[in-house]
Amino acid sequence: PGSGSAPDQKKPVGYFVLHNGEWLFINQTLQELVDLDARRHCPPGEAVRLFNGQRLQLSRERQALVSILPFEAPGAGVPQ
Repeated sequence: PGSGSAPDQKKPVGYFVLHNGEWLFINQTLQELVDLDARRHCPPGEAVRLFNGQRLQLSRERQALVSILPFEAPGAGVPQ
């Protein structure tokens, strides 16, 4: 969040974890998170498997943000 964000907009809504070679987003507080590619609601406490180009809708509001993830596999681009 930018410096002009309200305090309630600066709270984390989830976190990322690498599990068994896959990146996951663990939703902590987004009540209306939707995985548009899997066509499913992801309530708080659920994990979402992340992949390149995945579309996540952050709310079910009419003009809600949709995040399209540019994503690389774990270790991609890392020199050996």
